[in-house]
Amino acid sequence: MAHQVETMAWANEEPWHGLGVEVPATLTPLEMQEAAGLDWTVSKRPSYTIDAPEWSEDVGLIQADKTFHIVRDSDNQILSHCGRDYIPIQNEDVFKFFKRFTEAGHMTMETAGSLKNGGEIWGLAKISEDFELVGEDQIKGYLLINQPHIVGRSMIIKLTPIRVVCNNTLSLSLQGKTERSVKVGHRTEFNADEVKKALGIASS
Repeated sequence: MAHQVETMAWANEEPWHGLGVEVPATLTPLEMQEAAGLDWTVSKRPSYTIDAPEWSEDVGLIQADKTFHIVRDSDNQILSHCGRDYIPIQNEDVFKFFKRFTEAGHMTMETAGSLKNGGEIWGLAKISEDFELVGEDQIKGYLLINQPHIVGRSMIIKLTPIRVVCNNTLSLSLQGKTERSVKVGHRTEFNADEVKKALGIASS
């Protein structure tokens, strides 16, 4: 399926695929996370293999020293393999990022969801008409956060004119050129304040 939607929630206009649950645009970011079915965590777990070429009742297990897996804790869904240095970013961290802006009235939560059986999630907030970057004109559109629970992929936070409701619209949004975009890798701890400064949307 082109949309690849596992779970989602949306406010305002219904998505083209008709999936997800409709919610009011007044939800807090953490309420949006729960409504979209994203109130789960991931953990980095060690990998094992058998100590013989083929499986039998007598085989034992060997821990793979350099290989781990990213696992969804709610159902033990294996989302990706990863290395020793990989640092998971939790869904809750994504939605807490929006909190400062929604509480100030600069944004409202628009859509959120899980794609590819939890392999990546997104949150999208609609920017209010009166939101301004420091020293610049008013901006319109959305603030998007795309968090892949997949090795080799970075979290991306960016301003976009595209309303994300599926894998196709997410791909279009990520391909669109903008100077207001930040990538966050999984080898360092996620620092929301530094990302806001880099985007130029930090304000008192």
